[in-house]
Amino acid sequence: MNLFIKFSGWCDLRNLEELDVSENALEGMLPHCFSNLTSLRELDISRNHFQIPLSFAPFANLSNLKALSINENKMVLEPSFYTSIPKFQLEVISLPKCITSQQLSCKLPTFLYYQYDLRYVDLSHNNFSGTVPTWLLVNNTKLEDLILKGNSFTGPLSLPSAPNSKVSLIDISQNKLQDSNVSSSLEEIYLDYSTLNTNILQSIGVFASLKTLYLSDCGLIGPLPNQGWCDLRNLEVLDVSENALEGMLPHCFSNLTSLRELDISRNHFQIPLSFAPFANLSNLKALSINENKMVLEPSFYTSIPKFQLEVISLPKCITSQQLSCKLPTFLYYQYDLRYVDLSHNNFSGTVPTWLLVNNTKLEDLILKGNSFTGPLSLPSAPNSKVSLIDISQNKLQGQIPTNVCSPFPHLSHLFLSKNAFEGDIPPCLSGMKDLSILDLSNY
Repeated sequence: MNLFIKFSGWCDLRNLEELDVSENALEGMLPHCFSNLTSLRELDISRNHFQIPLSFAPFANLSNLKALSINENKMVLEPSFYTSIPKFQLEVISLPKCITSQQLSCKLPTFLYYQYDLRYVDLSHNNFSGTVPTWLLVNNTKLEDLILKGNSFTGPLSLPSAPNSKVSLIDISQNKLQDSNVSSSLEEIYLDYSTLNTNILQSIGVFASLKTLYLSDCGLIGPLPNQGWCDLRNLEVLDVSENALEGMLPHCFSNLTSLRELDISRNHFQIPLSFAPFANLSNLKALSINENKMVLEPSFYTSIPKFQLEVISLPKCITSQQLSCKLPTFLYYQYDLRYVDLSHNNFSGTVPTWLLVNNTKLEDLILKGNSFTGPLSLPSAPNSKVSLIDISQNKLQGQIPTNVCSPFPHLSHLFLSKNAFEGDIPPCLSGMKDLSILDLSNY
């Protein structure tokens, strides 16, 4: 709703305990009498156009307030800065995207120094600067989630040495950090887009409770150490993409049997074409290894993998023309794929339409920029899930199959450009109601 209301009468709602006016177009300052609503426990004014003083003075008298959400309003400075100690002890504070002016002083609101019962803190995507406010972890021993993503915090990250068993998530990604010393009891760590010393990888094994680790684009270089990774048996999500990591994956990587999602893309790893390092990861569902280097092993590994993937993404992994360019054999044993991107390698042979036969839930099949040859032969059995097929930039010849439409009744994107097709365009294409993009060009 787009509500435009005046706040006359709010002073009389002294019994009001919960107020939610989020996602409207309310604006201006909160009325002075707002401080009379001393029964308020939960207040959500997020996604409006309110001007919220950085002192949080309108809320200071609300002694029963436990949860405050002011996301996506506008934080402003007052002529005289208010420094009184608030009467509330919050459990939840959520104020992402409240500071849009680069001119506004970007120190944290001072009321946070007087909070000792916080459980959830989200200060993301403001322009807060200075060192990371680790005192929030010291002062609030029940704190579970601390989200500081997308600010301008600088310097090394040094977390308190005293244990805090409640903390399960820390997100300090997209800041300007240079190093870290992170608590070993965490379950989730988000340090994307920081500048970290590769030494953090040497002691990775201390995070025995870790379930989620994001270290994307952190300036990490060199090989992954052999020690430590074996101990992360609870790790479910790992993202070390967009670094300069190199070499083979450590042998003990196969011990990470809880892994569901793994993204090592845009590094310099050497990935055996057998995919042997991943074969034992029985819970693996999503694997992204884009822009690494695929290599042959001295003895070719042909064991059946324990995983059934839903997502496989490995474009631009084969750059050597000398490498045997058959598809990885593990793909023959996959039956639950939804998304397949094998683009811009040098895979040869006929188009692997058996992927469509074996995987009846497959939605996107991207084989662009390979060396597949011969006529294109599509399966006759229908696959209603398929929405995108891209076989452009290959060496296919002959006619486009006349049955290109019937197996894929809900196809929305079809890319067959830059091949050597000839003959007539199948008339059935004009009757495909879901088709939004069709590319048959030769350029």
